[in-house]
Amino acid sequence: MYEDSEKSLIPFLEAACARKAENIVAMDLGNLVSYADTFLVMSVNSTRQARAVADHMRRKLKEVHIKPLGIDGVEEGQWVLMDYGDVVIHIFHEPVRSFYDLEGLWADAPRFAEELIASMAEKALETPDPEAEQEVFWEWEDDEAPALDDEGEEDA
Repeated sequence: MYEDSEKSLIPFLEAACARKAENIVAMDLGNLVSYADTFLVMSVNSTRQARAVADHMRRKLKEVHIKPLGIDGVEEGQWVLMDYGDVVIHIFHEPVRSFYDLEGLWADAPRFAEELIASMAEKALETPDPEAEQEVFWEWEDDEAPALDDEGEEDA
């Protein structure tokens, strides 16, 4: 039933798993709301990791011509929202995820792609990312994050 939906999530999941996002949940909201088909909810262990995951996802998705409609929350790193139209990504620092409980709020939304998510997360743990050591993440203090335009690029 969700085979096509799962395939469309692969670039999103590869990018998230490469930066060790945890507890990834895919929720099908297609029959519940008009503004998105899928929510991808994930946890990170720090605000720095939230920014790293968001940056990596933005760059990797851009490489395959998937551009965001908007990105919000990068500066704070507590809850980063990345709107890709049909797919909306929520990157949560774990205490914030528990507080807002999107999975509880959207309890009626079917979960899918559990096996795909588990296998991709396991593969990411087993496979070192050669880019990770060379990559320079957004470097700023928590209160100095650059503003991003509507496509997720830094404003000049």
